[in-house]
Amino acid sequence: MQDSEARRARPVLYYGSRAVPRATTALLWNGYRTYIGVVLSLFLLVLFLNLPNYGIALNASLPPKLWYFAFVLLLAPLFFQTRALLFYLFSPFALWALAYVLINLIHLLGGVSGGEVARDAAILTRIQFVVLAVALGFALWSWRDFGYDGIFRAVAVLAPVVVILDFLVPGLFYPPGTPGTVPGRASATFINPTIAGEVILITFLFACPSVSMRYRMPLFLLTGLGAAMTFSRSAIVAWMVLWAFLQYRRVLPAAGYAYVLAFCAAIPFVLAALQGYLGSRADLDGAMGNLQDRISFFSNPSFNDESSQERYEALRAGLELFLQSPIEGAGAGATSSWLLAVGTHNQFILLAAEYGVVGIACWLAMARMLWTGKYFADRSLQIALVFLFVFLSMFAHTVFDMLYWLITFALVSDRTSPER
Repeated sequence: MQDSEARRARPVLYYGSRAVPRATTALLWNGYRTYIGVVLSLFLLVLFLNLPNYGIALNASLPPKLWYFAFVLLLAPLFFQTRALLFYLFSPFALWALAYVLINLIHLLGGVSGGEVARDAAILTRIQFVVLAVALGFALWSWRDFGYDGIFRAVAVLAPVVVILDFLVPGLFYPPGTPGTVPGRASATFINPTIAGEVILITFLFACPSVSMRYRMPLFLLTGLGAAMTFSRSAIVAWMVLWAFLQYRRVLPAAGYAYVLAFCAAIPFVLAALQGYLGSRADLDGAMGNLQDRISFFSNPSFNDESSQERYEALRAGLELFLQSPIEGAGAGATSSWLLAVGTHNQFILLAAEYGVVGIACWLAMARMLWTGKYFADRSLQIALVFLFVFLSMFAHTVFDMLYWLITFALVSDRTSPER
């Protein structure tokens, strides 16, 4: 009975006035499903391994956004689903994206850059990535029943593995001195170690529902080791908090408490071995001070190192910029063209400084959208993702500019598919 109903439900294609046989229809339909599934899976793999940015770091001839425009073209058949597309455009993420794009367009057309070509280009790129996120987010949403568990499991393993390899075999993924990389801090295809740490944590949460309980703890430990090799303090602390939370909520197995005790007992030996290894590498002479400061932070927390002081100055400058224009802000891109050599390292402060109270509203709206989303059947994972957004956006100012974050927002804010 169910088989006959399924056969009747399959679409019937017509060529002229003749109906195409159902066997041919089924073959074409299965081929179409396979094609869309492969393209979407490839997109997620390319996105979360940061391959477009990795490619441009090695060869500047192909801008990352062109990769994603190519995926939009490959997925063009999906955009003819006009009713589904219209429905999606009224989803929380699409409405948030529309508001964010309009804000940036107003700033761009209003001439907030004062004629700075680079700043105008940065605002336009910001707009383009949000539009891309809506288009590709719709593609993922409209095909959400296909399932991406396998891809997320693959990336959750691959991301920390390539980062660990980069730490152990310097020069394997990029030549020394490649712009964006930091000596001693592994990043592999992610180029930037902070990005590497963020992706490693995000993809673990996406993969977790499809990983059986017996393998979750080993995968989580691999995630922690990968985050540690980036020397990103925010990612490492976030991993520790996730461990406590996921253990308490029984997302990780009860045996994980034994791992906790073993981990705590091994910390002094691991730190000593790590410092010894780093000291033996001649290529880290100029970077050892920063690496040692990051290592010692976990045994003797201090914010007196050069990196922390630089971040503090940038944070204070961003706050002062907000206080000068709390209502309308200093304008989109203001913190990318100021006198300081670095950005705010804080997405909340960047939004406040550049867009004023509207920017703060954008950040709060995103936090609420993620909180009320139903992407994960397990509420604990939904809360964990909200925590990652809130916590990591306190230490990075590119959260709303990176497509992997925007696609994460598009997926996790979904309220239409509570069961996976």
